[in-house]
Amino acid sequence: MAPPIPERFMAQRYECMIHGIGLEEENPSVCHPQDAQSNADSVLEPGMVLVVEGYFGEVGGDHGVKLGDQIVVTDDGARTLVSYPWCDTLLAGG
Repeated sequence: MAPPIPERFMAQRYECMIHGIGLEEENPSVCHPQDAQSNADSVLEPGMVLVVEGYFGEVGGDHGVKLGDQIVVTDDGARTLVSYPWCDTLLAGG
């Protein structure tokens, strides 16, 4: 469900694209599909609340943007807890 990161932002991406929120700092986490999973033994379970987030900024740029959505894991997948959409122009690389 995470949006793809445009190539021009890949070098600056966070090391994980999904992480937990709550009492334990950013655990469990899920790395980007092209990266090795740092904690492959972690299991996402119904009821967990996670953040899907990314930093979009170019190497050498003077600014960037951090976008994130909170989700809850359900028996049927994931449900977004916020309703504000991400900018299609940014995600398209515009």
